[in-house]
Amino acid sequence: MKALSLLVIATLTFSTVSMAEIHGAATKEVSEVKANIFTQNNGMVYIQVENPADSKVRIAIKDNAGVLLHGETVKKTKMLKRFDISNLPAGTYSYEVNSADYSVMKKIEKK
Repeated sequence: MKALSLLVIATLTFSTVSMAEIHGAATKEVSEVKANIFTQNNGMVYIQVENPADSKVRIAIKDNAGVLLHGETVKKTKMLKRFDISNLPAGTYSYEVNSADYSVMKKIEKK
């Protein structure tokens, strides 16, 4: 009887650990932010962001001297931001998208 009780306890403990591991693996989500920065000939710059974890994402636009021209923090799963740069003076501008685990920067020259 004592051996049977120990077997039941060992089985329940093993089952609980196994279910916890399975449950943890099943609920693990991919949290990688992806961003695409691109231009069109109409004087527009587009920043497309996919944020599956719905974490905070920082968007920044800086001039060649590093002066911040635009900065915002967003928390959306998907978005497309449009920036009109037609009125900016000629020069090189950096567009940055950052989150806790992701960073991308692209320099765009406006003529």
